[in-house]
Amino acid sequence: MASHDVEVFGNTISGNKTASLAVISFKLPGIPYSDAGYYPFPKAVYLHDNDLSMNGTEPDPTLPLGQLMPQIGRSVVHAEGLALVRAWIASLSGGCPAP
Repeated sequence: MASHDVEVFGNTISGNKTASLAVISFKLPGIPYSDAGYYPFPKAVYLHDNDLSMNGTEPDPTLPLGQLMPQIGRSVVHAEGLALVRAWIASLSGGCPAP
């Protein structure tokens, strides 16, 4: 969203291929705009208390936002980080709540 004075909260955002949330300027991907009074840079955007899961798994590189997503984060596995997350999950007690 390229906007100002925006608050996004209390949402469950899941299963989006490119990203869960994106705060971008229309200038970044080169999206044209014709309104001379339009300010293309976001400001005062407050994202909080949202439940985000399984997003950004398959960005579409043919779309402007997909082109902004870094390739390295989709193709390189950080073995040490993955091991830490797996160890943390294994240390948890109890089960997952049913959907």
